[in-house]
Amino acid sequence: TVGAAVGAAYEGVDEVALAREYVARKRMKQPGGQKAKQESARVMGRLLRAGFSAGTVFKVLRDWGVEVEEVDVEEAGEG
Repeated sequence: TVGAAVGAAYEGVDEVALAREYVARKRMKQPGGQKAKQESARVMGRLLRAGFSAGTVFKVLRDWGVEVEEVDVEEAGEG
């Protein structure tokens, strides 16, 4: 299946490193200032739409020093 092929292709790849490369390539700015919460939500949504897992997105935001509230998000394909 497609899911198995993609899983095999990305086995052993650091998803957090891929997310950081994506952020750098897209020139996404670190959330800050008065609209930090809104900017954090925008970054989070953009990374999720790009296909990164919620856990990876939270790690990237935490690395930036952004306070995020983790919620239980079911990963696609689990079950």
